[in-house]
Amino acid sequence: MTHPSGGGSIVPETSRVRCSAGVSPAVLWASRPQGFAACTGTAGTAAPTAGEDAGATLNSVPTEAIGFAKEFARMNSETPDKPSLSDPAPRVQDLQAFRLPANFRGRPAWFVQLWSLVQTTLFRLSPRVLYGWRNFLLRRFGCQVGKGVRIRPTAQITYPWKVAIGDWSWIGDNVTLYSLGKIDIGDNVVVSQDSYICTGSHDFQSPTFDIWQETVTIESQAWLATGVFVAPGVRIGHGAVVGVRSLVLQDLLPMTVYAGNPAKVIRPRLMPDLDRPRPFRG
Repeated sequence: MTHPSGGGSIVPETSRVRCSAGVSPAVLWASRPQGFAACTGTAGTAAPTAGEDAGATLNSVPTEAIGFAKEFARMNSETPDKPSLSDPAPRVQDLQAFRLPANFRGRPAWFVQLWSLVQTTLFRLSPRVLYGWRNFLLRRFGCQVGKGVRIRPTAQITYPWKVAIGDWSWIGDNVTLYSLGKIDIGDNVVVSQDSYICTGSHDFQSPTFDIWQETVTIESQAWLATGVFVAPGVRIGHGAVVGVRSLVLQDLLPMTVYAGNPAKVIRPRLMPDLDRPRPFRG
């Protein structure tokens, strides 16, 4: 078998010659090519076979090669310690100690549960065309809903009393308005299917996993395309457009098209010199 450098041959398993540290030249080469060359002479010299006297070759092995061979043998003779699942670790997340801040939900627990029941029955099971009926239910639970608003029955609103939706806005199928904090949606806004508007999260540096919330504002005439995620505290400017599956982590400028993960500027919304381009292709 030929050495990869084009010189000597690698010693077969049945005829390996041991270096002084007890490591075969073939093993040395497999782990470090220059180590093999040092142990057998040079890369251009054939490795000794079982029928040859390897003494002369081994006597000429450089000191550093022998040192490497000894280190290699030591490493292979030791079994590395494996971490145990039972090893003690710092407690960074103690959910037993979690406490919801006072009045965090904004309504008594019974009221929250009542809304959950209404949402999973009267709201979700209503025919798609009954937009007025769903708007009526939301208003009964404190949501500010403008005229002409269209909310699909599969939309999910955590706490409607923390949500305001302006006139003629659309909330698509499977949209989640995770309203731990306030969500302010302007007039003529489109929040397309599968989008997620998030207003709260947890402090992962706190062992008690403290919960917090920040308001999300979507200004009038903005459009969030399919599957957009909006992080807590974000303001989406007037007339902004957000492309499909985008991740919005910071405020967006008005009348600007964004897309990506995280969302980045693509172009102005209005470009009269172009002939109706598809905005998410740049």
